[in-house]
Amino acid sequence: MAIFVPQIPHEGINPVTRRWLIVGIAGLLFFWPLLSCLWAASIQLPSGFFSPTDKLDTTSYAGWLAKWPSYKPKGYYHLGQDIKTPLGANAYAIADGTVVRISRNGWGPNNVAVIGRHKLEDGSEFLAIYGHIRTHLKEGNRLYAGKPLGTIGPWDEQRYHLHFGIHPGLDIPSTGLGFIPEPIKPPHNGFTDPIKWITSKHPFGWKPIPIPTDLKSGAVDLAIVFDCSNSMVDPPDKMERAKQATYSIIDATRSHDQISLVSFAYRSWILASLTSPGNPGARSTLKAKTVAITAEDYTDIDAGLEEAFGLLSQSGSDRFKAVLLLTDGGHNAQNQSPFFWPIVAKYAQARIPIYTVAYGADADRRILAEIAKRTGGVAYLAGSSNLTQVYHWIAAMSKKASVLTSYQGRINQGDQHVYPVLIPDDIRRAWFGTDWEGSRVETTLVPPSGAEITSKTSNPQIRYAQGDSYCLYIVDQPEAGNWQVKLHGAKIPRTEQVNLTISGESPLWANSLLATPYWNQRNRVPITTHVAEVGKSSLKPVANAQVTATIRKPKITPARLIGVDRRGKIRINIGATLEMVLDKPQEIQLYDNGSHGDQTAHDGIYTGTYSDTDRDGPYEVEIRCQARLSNGKLINRTLHESFHVGDPRTNKASLLDLLAVIAASQD
Repeated sequence: MAIFVPQIPHEGINPVTRRWLIVGIAGLLFFWPLLSCLWAASIQLPSGFFSPTDKLDTTSYAGWLAKWPSYKPKGYYHLGQDIKTPLGANAYAIADGTVVRISRNGWGPNNVAVIGRHKLEDGSEFLAIYGHIRTHLKEGNRLYAGKPLGTIGPWDEQRYHLHFGIHPGLDIPSTGLGFIPEPIKPPHNGFTDPIKWITSKHPFGWKPIPIPTDLKSGAVDLAIVFDCSNSMVDPPDKMERAKQATYSIIDATRSHDQISLVSFAYRSWILASLTSPGNPGARSTLKAKTVAITAEDYTDIDAGLEEAFGLLSQSGSDRFKAVLLLTDGGHNAQNQSPFFWPIVAKYAQARIPIYTVAYGADADRRILAEIAKRTGGVAYLAGSSNLTQVYHWIAAMSKKASVLTSYQGRINQGDQHVYPVLIPDDIRRAWFGTDWEGSRVETTLVPPSGAEITSKTSNPQIRYAQGDSYCLYIVDQPEAGNWQVKLHGAKIPRTEQVNLTISGESPLWANSLLATPYWNQRNRVPITTHVAEVGKSSLKPVANAQVTATIRKPKITPARLIGVDRRGKIRINIGATLEMVLDKPQEIQLYDNGSHGDQTAHDGIYTGTYSDTDRDGPYEVEIRCQARLSNGKLINRTLHESFHVGDPRTNKASLLDLLAVIAASQD
């Protein structure tokens, strides 16, 4: 095998130095696949298991119990889920475990299947099959959760995929690891649906997210911990967008709350100790401190968390405390290895949740998810187009408000978007937040009485704040009923994303916990809602609420209904027409019994799974919750959420189109 060695200019370079440079580069090229495997890590699912591939793309040609009448003479059933994955991509262990067998037959040329032994949270054991891969592992080798165990090998006319199977118990079938003829006893050769298994069950050692119970006075002390490493200025507007998001949370903070600012790179800096935005000039001062943040070398997450913990430890014990941690990378300070678990343990012991934001594709999502899980926070994924919206979510969560509506859409110059919003009669204060990518979007509110609220409205119960890429209305004692939020594309040179987030304070705390707003076709999307009662000294889970979700698919575009063939004749797509006629919203039940991916029974976290994601575009989610408080009052709450399947930048239909169809159907 020939190794390409790049030519290195030799003028001014010592021959010995040049030789070592060539050897070093050749060695790096040779060992790069091994090094990339060591650094790689998978995505952790809400259940605690890790995805066996980089993306859980189940659009491949064989799902669980798929029947192949033409594959074998008698017809065979598939005993796993094929997950579409590029050739040479990593396959990952879903949990810690041990290799118990390497199956070498029937998986493709030079391919194998690794059979791993894993444990569930109750100590029971099961086998996981990772097929069509190439690996150096041997029987008896350890498997580490979220770490690579091999790479995808070639198979069946470039249909590259990982065969993933689950077999409860430790009895390895002698045959039929990938498929079985019909009929066969016992059912399915002992296998079970692997995707349902890893999304509804939990691995050994998994711990549910603790429910914060130290709300006490209702006042919040929030420490914003800001990554200012050099990667935050690539692209140039990346840090500026993060600063704009920080301004928005400063504006959203109540006058009796407090904010502190900490930045970190190779060390940490206290930009602002705990400061009440209600003090004269405080908001401007906090924003000025944020403006002054500059980029430095390295990313020392530990230093930032240590500094924030010291600041929060100085505040009163009757205040709720939380941290917002933003980073676009992983811990890579001079000590190189992440040693911040001791400080994370301090946060967990002090019951201070850390809400983590993985900003961009290079952020270490696995580590950030683990930090959030250990401390009772929530892990979010964010890009430049939705970072401010994520900050709005965290602002609501930290002050125990409910996110009533959360939409993402696209807007052009001159567009007028109208979003319907229901404000229940139990809402004591509401936040209406709009953010966009950097041009100018004007927001107008229309309450049930019909009198428009604009940025120029003078009313002691209404406060308005605006930044370069966001605006915010805070309304005390909002009028109950149907509101409208009007968005006008005042200065939009190109199509860009616009986000709308509406939250409110109430005795009932109900929030959607959608892991990410972006999914692929055939993904199973967990719809999760956290329901609790807000008291003076506690946040009590509501264990017997009735929670359902209605999901509406994107509308079918005219281009799919009518087309022109090669001879120029107009053709009607009968299949798409029938699909449009038969399209109906799907209702799913959300459960709090510990067996539907909802963590533990009666913890106030309700979950159901939506799987009909076969169409690109925006999906509208309406969550209806009926909960009875300890004083006997029955509260009905409706939450609105949305998620996108496919790239939202290329979707033909917008969320506004979907909402218009919904409104028309209700007239």
